[in-house]
Amino acid sequence: MNDFLLMALFFTGGILLSITYIYRQILRKKELSQYLNDSVGVSVEVPENINVNRLHAWFSRAGYPGWTEIHLSIALLLSGAAGFFIGYFVTGTLIGAVSFIGVGPFIFYSFLSRKIDTNELEMFSSMGDFCTRLGNSIVAGNTLEQAIISVAEKLDPPLRGPISEMARKIMQGNTSILDIIDETEAFIPVTPYKMFKISVRTHHRLGGDLAQTLFDIAAQVDESRKAIEEIRTHNHNAVTEGIVITLFPVAILLLERIFVPEYVSVLFTTQEGLRLFLLALGLIAGAWMLIKKFTQIKIL
Repeated sequence: MNDFLLMALFFTGGILLSITYIYRQILRKKELSQYLNDSVGVSVEVPENINVNRLHAWFSRAGYPGWTEIHLSIALLLSGAAGFFIGYFVTGTLIGAVSFIGVGPFIFYSFLSRKIDTNELEMFSSMGDFCTRLGNSIVAGNTLEQAIISVAEKLDPPLRGPISEMARKIMQGNTSILDIIDETEAFIPVTPYKMFKISVRTHHRLGGDLAQTLFDIAAQVDESRKAIEEIRTHNHNAVTEGIVITLFPVAILLLERIFVPEYVSVLFTTQEGLRLFLLALGLIAGAWMLIKKFTQIKIL
């Protein structure tokens, strides 16, 4: 009876702590999102999908543009094996180890998602430099195509990758510049790039001073830098605190496995214990996904 009450106390405390944390982060997220939309003009809405290989675009945004389905299969296999060994170390049983197989791929996915969020913030900031260099090249007498080719390798990563690929397609000459720019949006899903795409299409249809429009976009990005830094700090804190909250039960289980193994052995040696253990893993994974969804601000 005392063990049951103690477990209920920890469970209730964990739920209340998670709810308090998520509510606090949601309030902060709304505050910053409202500021971005109203004062800075930055969109935090997800853009429409473009007809490209989504998996390739996802890997490219994570910083692995050369990855294919084969690389994904190998990564999932290795991360699954790592999850198995971690599970065996934590539980000391084969059944418990098998239940941890999905932990490795989940951590791998979370790692790539984190890299994507970081890279998109960097791409947002780097679009100012891209537009400035592009505008200067056009003022110097180059066409848009020539300007993109000339500035592509001068950009900082991660923006350099997709822009260099854009330049490569332009040099091949098999696709129109407008189609190339549309396709590249899947790899640079940030507001300044969408503004660049609209500006190029408007100039192509109606004419006008494209260089000045690019300079205006660069100025808008510069004005947004302070807000971007605030978002970067907010997202970092949200992820860090989320990791601590979601991994806390795992740490408790590991400590009990080391110091009082007989106390937790029921989780891995009985059918009811295994069900509760798998339920706990599902709740932990679900809590992490909810924390990430409700507390992080995705800058687009």
